[in-house]
Amino acid sequence: MTRKLRKRDVIPLLVTVFLLVALLPMASLAQSRRVTGKITASGNSEALQGVNVLLKGNSRKGAITDNQGGSR
Repeated sequence: MTRKLRKRDVIPLLVTVFLLVALLPMASLAQSRRVTGKITASGNSEALQGVNVLLKGNSRKGAITDNQGGSR
């Protein structure tokens, strides 16, 4: 008992598959990345501790430097 697929049955399925294939890679682009570095004073290159480091354009993502001025 096989049923023949009609064009109007296949088109919504193809559109759904196309959208999944097109939109799925966007999820992988939203992965977080690790930013590391050392914050020093400009005058004497001393490590600065307790400094807030924020990503440019995003005030919710950031870190605070440790005793040696490092941020992870």
